[in-house]
Amino acid sequence: MTDLPDDIAQLKAMLLQLQQENDAQKVLLQAKQEQVSELQTQIELLIEQLNLSKSKRFSSQSEKVAKGTFNEAEQQHALPNVNKS
Repeated sequence: MTDLPDDIAQLKAMLLQLQQENDAQKVLLQAKQEQVSELQTQIELLIEQLNLSKSKRFSSQSEKVAKGTFNEAEQQHALPNVNKS
């Protein structure tokens, strides 16, 4: 550490300067912590959006016809009768 002066006024001035620097560092730290918190919230939101997008993209589609539900006899019966002459 540096040599400290013997003068009380100089020591008080140094102490005051260090306290001011410490206060400024505390304010900066608080701002950085708030920024980190906001970024964490944004990351969580993006992860939720990614998971939702993946589930929509890779989940089974409701428009697809399930296997085994097609019945040819029912389809033939549903067609209108056309008289051929």
